Amino acid sequence: MDVYEAIRTRRNIKLFRPDPVERAVIERIVDAGRWAPNHRLTEPWFFTVLTGRAKAELAELRRRIVTEKNAHLGEEESRRRGDNAYREMITPPWIVVVSQRLAEDPETRREDYAAVACAVQNILLAATAEGLGSYWGTGPLTRSPEAKAYLGLPENHDIVGIVFLGYPERIPRPSRKPLSAVSRWMD
Repeated sequence: MDVYEAIRTRRNIKLFRPDPVERAVIERIVDAGRWAPNHRLTEPWFFTVLTGRAKAELAELRRRIVTEKNAHLGEEESRRRGDNAYREMITPPWIVVVSQRLAEDPETRREDYAAVACAVQNILLAATAEGLGSYWGTGPLTRSPEAKAYLGLPENHDIVGIVFLGYPERIPRPSRKPLSAVSRWMD
């Protein structure tokens, strides 16, 4: 698939089919992440790839965190939101937790965050090229010390996002403003 086609056809997929995805395909997709641009060549990204039991345990932690975060909405609503968060994570066959090694220097840290975001974009585009759906999730799990500990991430890492990967149940229609609404050209 040509890069322009991948960019135009990539969508956030939240509903996945249960079909398995070969590990070799996931390895190619994750490998695309490490080729992201990185101004200072610090390669600040780290990829933790989960499936099976490990993914289920992280999904259970996500359910608990989301349920607790929404406790103010009442028991039924907070439980519903927690269950939805669990289902969203347990359904795709693979997830990739993308973290950033934090530099001491604030300027480098800011540039490194952008590089890690580019690594995530590479993963999303590679997934599209492989015929998979993807979704870049953030939220309370990415800020959870428990999640970081479960994943065995060092103290100097922050979770930037969680990428859900699998075959899409359906592909949403595109929705973008025209270029003229989001750009200005100057001579």
